[in-house]
Amino acid sequence: MATQIEIAEHLDLSDRQVRNLLKDGVLPPTKGRGAYCLDSCRKAYIRHLRGCINGQIEKPEMGGDFPEEQEYIDKEYEQARKIRAEADAQEMKNAVTRREQAPVSLLEWALANIAEQVSSVLDSIPLKLKQRVPHLKASELEIVRREITKCQNAASKSQLPWDQLDRGD
Repeated sequence: MATQIEIAEHLDLSDRQVRNLLKDGVLPPTKGRGAYCLDSCRKAYIRHLRGCINGQIEKPEMGGDFPEEQEYIDKEYEQARKIRAEADAQEMKNAVTRREQAPVSLLEWALANIAEQVSSVLDSIPLKLKQRVPHLKASELEIVRREITKCQNAASKSQLPWDQLDRGD
Protein backbone atom coordinates (compact mmCIF):
# COMPACT_ATOMS: atom_id res chain seq x y z
CA MET A 1 0.00 0.00 0.00
CA ALA A 2 1.22 3.47 -0.86
CA THR A 3 0.58 7.10 0.00
CA GLN A 4 -0.21 9.89 -2.47
CA ILE A 5 3.41 11.02 -2.36
CA GLU A 6 4.64 7.50 -3.17
CA ILE A 7 2.12 7.26 -6.04
CA ALA A 8 3.37 10.62 -7.33
CA GLU A 9 7.00 9.48 -7.21
CA HIS A 10 6.13 6.15 -8.85
CA LEU A 11 4.21 7.80 -11.72
CA ASP A 12 6.72 10.69 -11.96
CA LEU A 13 3.97 13.22 -11.24
CA SER A 14 3.53 15.98 -8.72
CA ASP A 15 1.53 15.38 -5.56
CA ARG A 16 -0.98 17.98 -6.77
CA GLN A 17 -1.43 16.14 -10.06
CA VAL A 18 -2.06 12.87 -8.22
CA ARG A 19 -4.73 14.67 -6.15
CA ASN A 20 -6.30 15.98 -9.37
CA LEU A 21 -6.29 12.49 -10.92
CA LEU A 22 -7.89 11.06 -7.78
CA LYS A 23 -10.49 13.84 -7.74
CA ASP A 24 -11.27 13.24 -11.45
CA GLY A 25 -11.70 9.51 -10.84
CA VAL A 26 -8.75 8.54 -13.03
CA LEU A 27 -6.93 6.79 -10.18
CA PRO A 28 -8.80 4.29 -8.01
CA PRO A 29 -9.85 5.41 -4.53
CA THR A 30 -7.97 4.54 -1.37
CA LYS A 31 -8.39 1.25 0.44
CA GLY A 32 -8.21 2.93 3.81
CA ARG A 33 -6.46 6.05 5.04
CA GLY A 34 -3.49 6.69 2.72
CA ALA A 35 -3.47 3.12 1.51
CA TYR A 36 -3.45 3.18 -2.30
CA CYS A 37 -2.66 0.13 -4.38
CA LEU A 38 0.44 1.05 -6.39
CA ASP A 39 -0.27 -1.47 -9.16
CA SER A 40 -3.89 -0.37 -9.57
CA CYS A 41 -2.89 3.29 -9.73
CA ARG A 42 -0.17 2.60 -12.30
CA LYS A 43 -2.54 0.56 -14.52
CA ALA A 44 -5.30 3.18 -14.23
CA TYR A 45 -2.87 5.97 -15.15
CA ILE A 46 -1.55 4.04 -18.15
CA ARG A 47 -5.13 3.39 -19.34
CA HIS A 48 -5.86 7.08 -18.90
CA LEU A 49 -2.82 8.10 -20.96
CA ARG A 50 -3.71 5.59 -23.68
CA GLY A 51 -7.22 6.98 -23.78
CA CYS A 52 -5.83 10.50 -24.16
CA ILE A 53 -3.49 9.40 -26.96
CA ASN A 54 -6.23 7.47 -28.79
CA GLY A 55 -8.61 10.41 -28.56
CA GLN A 56 -11.09 8.50 -26.38
CA ILE A 57 -10.49 10.92 -23.52
CA GLU A 58 -10.05 14.66 -23.85
CA LYS A 59 -6.52 15.95 -23.44
CA PRO A 60 -5.92 16.46 -19.73
CA GLU A 61 -5.30 19.87 -18.22
CA MET A 62 -2.21 19.07 -16.23
CA GLY A 63 -1.35 22.30 -14.39
CA GLY A 64 0.90 20.45 -11.91
CA ASP A 65 3.76 21.82 -9.91
CA PHE A 66 6.26 21.11 -12.69
CA PRO A 67 5.95 22.91 -16.06
CA GLU A 68 7.96 20.16 -17.78
CA GLU A 69 5.16 17.75 -16.82
CA GLN A 70 2.70 19.74 -18.97
CA GLU A 71 5.29 19.98 -21.75
CA TYR A 72 5.80 16.21 -21.70
CA ILE A 73 2.06 15.53 -21.91
CA ASP A 74 1.70 18.11 -24.72
CA LYS A 75 4.49 16.49 -26.73
CA GLU A 76 3.02 13.01 -26.32
CA TYR A 77 -0.45 14.26 -27.24
CA GLU A 78 0.80 16.09 -30.33
CA GLN A 79 2.91 13.11 -31.39
CA ALA A 80 -0.11 10.81 -31.08
CA ARG A 81 -2.22 13.31 -33.04
CA LYS A 82 0.41 13.41 -35.79
CA ILE A 83 0.59 9.61 -35.95
CA ARG A 84 -3.22 9.41 -36.18
CA ALA A 85 -3.30 12.02 -38.96
CA GLU A 86 -0.61 10.18 -40.92
CA ALA A 87 -2.49 6.90 -40.51
CA ASP A 88 -5.74 8.53 -41.68
CA ALA A 89 -3.98 10.02 -44.73
CA GLN A 90 -2.48 6.64 -45.62
CA GLU A 91 -5.88 4.97 -45.21
CA MET A 92 -7.41 7.50 -47.62
CA LYS A 93 -4.63 6.82 -50.14
CA ASN A 94 -5.26 3.10 -49.80
CA ALA A 95 -8.99 3.61 -50.39
CA VAL A 96 -8.22 5.56 -53.57
CA THR A 97 -5.83 2.81 -54.71
CA ARG A 98 -8.55 0.20 -54.07
CA ARG A 99 -10.92 2.47 -56.04
CA GLU A 100 -13.27 2.76 -53.09
CA GLN A 101 -12.85 6.56 -53.04
CA ALA A 102 -11.86 9.20 -55.56
CA PRO A 103 -10.70 12.81 -55.35
CA VAL A 104 -13.53 15.33 -55.67
CA SER A 105 -11.84 16.97 -58.66
CA LEU A 106 -11.87 13.65 -60.55
CA LEU A 107 -15.54 13.11 -59.73
CA GLU A 108 -16.41 16.64 -60.86
CA TRP A 109 -14.56 16.09 -64.15
CA ALA A 110 -16.31 12.72 -64.70
CA LEU A 111 -19.77 14.18 -64.00
CA ALA A 112 -19.12 17.17 -66.29
CA ASN A 113 -17.94 14.81 -69.05
CA ILE A 114 -21.02 12.58 -68.67
CA ALA A 115 -23.35 15.60 -68.61
CA GLU A 116 -21.77 16.93 -71.81
CA GLN A 117 -22.25 13.59 -73.58
CA VAL A 118 -25.85 13.22 -72.39
CA SER A 119 -26.64 16.80 -73.43
CA SER A 120 -25.22 16.15 -76.88
CA VAL A 121 -27.39 13.04 -77.32
CA LEU A 122 -30.48 14.88 -76.08
CA ASP A 123 -29.85 17.80 -78.47
CA SER A 124 -29.76 15.43 -81.44
CA ILE A 125 -33.14 13.81 -80.69
CA PRO A 126 -35.38 16.36 -82.53
CA LEU A 127 -33.25 16.17 -85.70
CA LYS A 128 -33.27 12.36 -85.67
CA LEU A 129 -37.03 12.34 -85.08
CA LYS A 130 -37.56 14.67 -88.07
CA GLN A 131 -35.39 12.43 -90.28
CA ARG A 132 -37.17 9.21 -89.28
CA VAL A 133 -40.67 10.62 -89.08
CA PRO A 134 -40.79 13.31 -91.81
CA HIS A 135 -44.50 14.06 -91.37
CA LEU A 136 -43.97 15.50 -87.83
CA LYS A 137 -45.02 19.12 -87.58
CA ALA A 138 -42.75 21.87 -86.28
CA SER A 139 -45.06 22.36 -83.29
CA GLU A 140 -44.70 18.69 -82.34
CA LEU A 141 -40.91 18.89 -82.60
CA GLU A 142 -40.99 22.04 -80.49
CA ILE A 143 -42.78 20.09 -77.71
CA VAL A 144 -39.96 17.51 -77.80
CA ARG A 145 -37.32 20.29 -77.70
CA ARG A 146 -39.04 21.91 -74.72
CA GLU A 147 -39.11 18.65 -72.77
CA ILE A 148 -35.44 18.03 -73.55
CA THR A 149 -34.61 21.56 -72.36
CA LYS A 150 -36.55 20.95 -69.12
CA CYS A 151 -34.53 17.76 -68.60
CA GLN A 152 -31.23 19.57 -69.23
CA ASN A 153 -32.18 22.43 -66.92
CA ALA A 154 -33.18 20.02 -64.15
CA ALA A 155 -29.85 18.20 -64.48
CA SER A 156 -27.87 21.45 -64.40
CA LYS A 157 -29.60 22.54 -61.17
CA SER A 158 -28.86 19.32 -59.27
CA GLN A 159 -26.46 19.63 -56.34
CA LEU A 160 -24.67 17.22 -54.06
CA PRO A 161 -26.22 16.95 -50.59
CA TRP A 162 -23.03 17.90 -48.71
CA ASP A 163 -24.86 18.37 -45.41
CA GLN A 164 -26.10 14.77 -45.54
CA LEU A 165 -22.66 13.42 -46.48
CA ASP A 166 -21.14 15.00 -43.36
CA ARG A 167 -23.55 13.12 -41.11
CA GLY A 168 -22.84 9.79 -42.80
CA ASP A 169 -26.39 9.44 -44.24
